[in-house]
Amino acid sequence: MAGNEQQGGEHGEQRVSEQRGVNGGYTGRSDRQGDPAQADEREQRALGKGTNKQRYWIGITALILLAGFFFFENKSTVSVNDIRSGIGKGISAGAVLASTDEGTGLTPRDYTIAMNDESGAGRMLIWDFAAEDGDVVTVKADGVIIAENLTLLNNPFAISVPVPSVVEIIGVKDGGGGITYGVKFPGAISNNAYFNAAPVGSSNKYTITLNGASAAP
Repeated sequence: MAGNEQQGGEHGEQRVSEQRGVNGGYTGRSDRQGDPAQADEREQRALGKGTNKQRYWIGITALILLAGFFFFENKSTVSVNDIRSGIGKGISAGAVLASTDEGTGLTPRDYTIAMNDESGAGRMLIWDFAAEDGDVVTVKADGVIIAENLTLLNNPFAISVPVPSVVEIIGVKDGGGGITYGVKFPGAISNNAYFNAAPVGSSNKYTITLNGASAAP
């Protein structure tokens, strides 16, 4: 009898303990579930980390693309083989078409350039479209020197020229493989670049007209 009472007492204490665990809200299961607000906060932090990583890689990709743009900015998809005639339609000033002056196949030519600008002043852009090997030229307009002993670079030089006029580009020094260069006249009716050769002591003439009118004699 005493044994039964003892067992009953133990069972009763166990039931009370279980009841306290449920009603008191401190059971092990409740602790594992945690506070819903804290769970939401953890989830938001995890999402934030994922978003930051995504932004990081997007930024890296953008920087790579930008660097590639600047690196290839002056690299033309047109080669010197495409401008044997000396005229490059739509080619930008500063386009680099060859790694050397040798074998370009260009012969000295003269051109007539029709301009739209009626202000009486224009610009000529001149550059070395091959290797920067030290080619030197002098530029005249109507017989007057406007740029003397100019060492050509891949980056174009801008020279003011009168409109109308006759511009001469005279070969002064051959850096190796022949003096070759490109010129472009912003404001011209045709959006062409002109590629030419000027052996030392010889010149190329560019007759600049206004809307097709003849240049001054």
